[in-house]
Amino acid sequence: MPEVFAVLIVFVVALFIYVMMWLKSRDPAFYKPKEELVRLQHQVIWLEDRQAVARREHWDAGLQASLVTQIEETVRELDRVKALLAESAGAPAVEAAR
Repeated sequence: MPEVFAVLIVFVVALFIYVMMWLKSRDPAFYKPKEELVRLQHQVIWLEDRQAVARREHWDAGLQASLVTQIEETVRELDRVKALLAESAGAPAVEAAR
């Protein structure tokens, strides 16, 4: 019977940590658009490097198409963050972030 309580305690603690992290991640005070802009720019560069490797090594067409889709989605997200920065701080802030 004590084993059940130990497992139950571990489960409850894990559930509590999950819920707290989920709530923290949704807090708008923690969202930093400039850091997100830099992260997305790095992600686009990394995906383009992967795409170059895929072409050079003749990867499957499905994998190459997946990379193209990921690049397009990341560029759309990058444009959204740039627009958000432009709204919040004006156009010069977007130029400074580049």
